[in-house]
Amino acid sequence: MPYRFQVQRPLRLVVIVFDGVVDAGEEKRALADVTGSREFEQDFDILVDRRTAPLMVGPADVDPHLAEVHRRFTPTGKPKLAILVSSQHDFGMIRMLELQAGDEALHEIRPFRELGSACDWLGVHADEIVWPSA
Repeated sequence: MPYRFQVQRPLRLVVIVFDGVVDAGEEKRALADVTGSREFEQDFDILVDRRTAPLMVGPADVDPHLAEVHRRFTPTGKPKLAILVSSQHDFGMIRMLELQAGDEALHEIRPFRELGSACDWLGVHADEIVWPSA
């Protein structure tokens, strides 16, 4: 499986790690697994690590992806979604997703290249995070 996740109730955080080539179907399965977890709550912040899994999407894929997120998530607030990436392309695609979602976004979305910056934005310490095992 090219993804794994860990729900961390004390931090009100979900950590999702993607590895290798991840297609749209795997991303949908990951969303379904996370939102179907008994530990998950809709208002938890989310940290997605895609540093070893380049985005396989283009501009035409943004709207269908947003539609899937809206179908799976129904937060009462506006939780944060931090996405760690390793390339300029992926950073730009996440920024485009952030801008296209606009005020209708269910999450505050931000791309990051460094874990420390993502953790600062999420309000957690990197050493508090329990990473999902492989």
